[in-house]
Amino acid sequence: MSLVLYHHPYSRAATVLWMLEELGVDYELRFVDLTTGAHKAPELLALNPMGKLPILTDGDQVVTEPVEIPRISGVKIAENAKLEPVVTVHVYVGATDDELKTAREQAVRLYEETRSAVRG
Repeated sequence: MSLVLYHHPYSRAATVLWMLEELGVDYELRFVDLTTGAHKAPELLALNPMGKLPILTDGDQVVTEPVEIPRISGVKIAENAKLEPVVTVHVYVGATDDELKTAREQAVRLYEETRSAVRG
């Protein structure tokens, strides 16, 4: 895995670092000194034109929003961490028994498809 997290402990990157540690995946941590303006260096602005952290790279893929990092990198991270997939299904109050049954069947099917993709 070629995950690289550009990080400063007082930035939003701390939550991404926490996630990576909890999952036990391999990654490289690159400290970015915000106090010296290192986040405005040309090589970092090429990754995130706003000059903000976190920046997570995986080869050519670059993700800069903390809420997007688990969503976008989730399957790859789950493959390496050997996690079970999580499926969430939303149903509305007042759903009929048939609608609930259909939602459950869809959730089970999605879980199995995701699990197969992760497990190979």
